[in-house]
Amino acid sequence: MSDKLGRQCLSNKKIWLYSLFKMVIIPMIMRPFVDNPIFFGVLLAAVATPAGAGTPLLAQLLNPKAYDVSLQGATLTTLVAIVSMPLVQYLTQLFQF
Repeated sequence: MSDKLGRQCLSNKKIWLYSLFKMVIIPMIMRPFVDNPIFFGVLLAAVATPAGAGTPLLAQLLNPKAYDVSLQGATLTTLVAIVSMPLVQYLTQLFQF
């Protein structure tokens, strides 16, 4: 990823908001509705994980104009996951027995 694209990724407020909503707020909202800790752990792994490399590849194939934004989203969600997954686990008290 070019340096310019990296700076855009870190300065794009919409992608930060998307990452916060997807990786922290949605798992926190789901917690009161799921009683089984194993099932919630699976949901957390599915929702709080990064966007992945498939998103930019699909964007490049279907809409090349969206490639840069989707690459920024995949990069930022990967970086945010390092902090957000342990944070959500702690806040939801997922593994307290």
